[in-house]
Amino acid sequence: MILARLARSESIERHEMVLLANDGRTFDASITVSPMRDAEGRIIGCSKIIRDITQRKRTEARLAEREAQLALFVEHAPAAIAMFDDDMRYLAASRRYVSDFRLPPHIGLIGRSHYEIFPDIPPRWGEIHDRVLAGEELADEEDPFPRLDGRIDWCRWLMKPWRTADGRIGGALLFSEVITEQVAARRALAETEARFRATFENAAVGIAHFNPDFRWLRANEALCRILGYRADELVTKSLEEINNPDDLRTCLAHVERMRDRKIDSLAWTSATCAKTARSSGPG
Repeated sequence: MILARLARSESIERHEMVLLANDGRTFDASITVSPMRDAEGRIIGCSKIIRDITQRKRTEARLAEREAQLALFVEHAPAAIAMFDDDMRYLAASRRYVSDFRLPPHIGLIGRSHYEIFPDIPPRWGEIHDRVLAGEELADEEDPFPRLDGRIDWCRWLMKPWRTADGRIGGALLFSEVITEQVAARRALAETEARFRATFENAAVGIAHFNPDFRWLRANEALCRILGYRADELVTKSLEEINNPDDLRTCLAHVERMRDRKIDSLAWTSATCAKTARSSGPG
């Protein structure tokens, strides 16, 4: 092939091939061959430059291996990860990223602009991208993400720049997690707790909570009025200080039965020491 091209007066620039040395060693080489002409322009020979590129090829092979490992890691990572260049074109994306943001399973992201994939992205995200590509690292623990159908998903995300070997910003990395269910559950719990506090504090009857060792956890205003103590005073009192000894012994005896799961609850009238207990089973 080289001789045929030389016969056509062509030069061969940096043709890569594996050569065999006299000692039996093989090595990667880059060959440049040019025709040599006499005064009349006839080809009388050729000049050949051979460069040993074995180390470069090994480095390229290691780099390709690392890139393949990185791509495999990103694709199968159990988190939503995307890597962009400095024009916000996709370099890599995990399967979790595709599923979390409800993209078609076999969508081709690599090489495409983020703004092509999400044309209706809020303008503030463009500002976030610009700031990250300028060197900032940004994050949000609870950020709304509007969907095309009008629904709102909530995301936790971190975005930071990645740099080239010479320190230049080569693009951005995005780590995100859709936390819509967690946000909904937390808000529902907060609403439930708010209703509980309102019911507890405004109840017409006295209510108190204790831990298993009978240390006060909380008491409402009605109980404070009944017992004649302020809330901060009441929680410093022992049960012995605020109860009739006979009543307390009766109460504690039934509490032990509750701890043994022999009864579910108890009630008594202190003035008469009459008591009732609802059984949870035999005994």
